[in-house]
Amino acid sequence: RAELDLRVANLEKLQLENEIKSKQQTMKIEIREAEIALAIQRNDLNGLKRKLDLANLTATRPGVITWVNKNIGTSVQAGEALVRIADLSGFKIAGSISDNLLDKIHQNMTAIIKVGEEQLRGTITNISPSVSNAIVSFDIQLNQKDNKVLRPNQKVDVFLVTATRNGVLRVANGPAFNGSNLQEIFVLNNGVAERRTVKTGLSNFDFVEIKSGLKAGDEIITSDMIDFKSVKTVTLSN
Repeated sequence: RAELDLRVANLEKLQLENEIKSKQQTMKIEIREAEIALAIQRNDLNGLKRKLDLANLTATRPGVITWVNKNIGTSVQAGEALVRIADLSGFKIAGSISDNLLDKIHQNMTAIIKVGEEQLRGTITNISPSVSNAIVSFDIQLNQKDNKVLRPNQKVDVFLVTATRNGVLRVANGPAFNGSNLQEIFVLNNGVAERRTVKTGLSNFDFVEIKSGLKAGDEIITSDMIDFKSVKTVTLSN
């Protein structure tokens, strides 16, 4: 009887030990699963914190805001633009010209950019190899790329310098000059404007080169004199 009770007790002990080991293994698995779940939740929390930080817009460089998404309350996707900032520390000019004049432009060509009364200078740095709608595009690098008169997407007048000459006689450009090589203009002489034919050369928006027909010191009328095209002299009065 005593021997039987001992065997039963040993079996019960072994059963309890097996149950304890099984529960220990189960607890280890549950702890590991809890650690994994905690790590996942921490990653999710860090992701939410990062998104919250990104909700506070901070510019990475100084500039001027040129556009803001004004659709208040709408959902936006990751990477979708909310604000655009223009970097005013440097500008370049994107110009275009008819493809008929393509042979007249080249790299490092001098350009004059007119912004209101301000004139800026630069050089052509890139010419597009393709033609679109009979237009050729090119880029101009400015000598002073941070000039205060420049603004993003601003339209300006670009004049390309195709030729230069030094030591020439020049006069102010005006409506009296129509671009032809031989021009009839009026020269002032003791209160009388006399018609005279002159030969012109290079010109820009400010000056016209005079090859012949005038001398230094002559005074001319640069305004439109089309109403006097049939007369040789015009008497001026105050």
